[in-house]
Amino acid sequence: MANNDFNILIIDIALRDGNGLELLDEIPPDSIMAVAVLTAIDHKYSDPRLDLSIVKSRATSGEVQKQILQVLKERPERYPVAEQS
Repeated sequence: MANNDFNILIIDIALRDGNGLELLDEIPPDSIMAVAVLTAIDHKYSDPRLDLSIVKSRATSGEVQKQILQVLKERPERYPVAEQS
């Protein structure tokens, strides 16, 4: 992540070996990488470093894709996203 070569980081919260939110501390402060939480935990995360929080059981794969594309469209200076039909 130090090279900021990713468009988006999708993390889960409840991992066997830790909490996915710990990865947020590894993102450089000047990064414009989008960060999304995709988790089974039904909780609203309000960390300002998060662009999106989705509860797995409340969204279809199509809805997840649509929301992620929307986040990326909000960052057109670096991540141009073609319109989906």
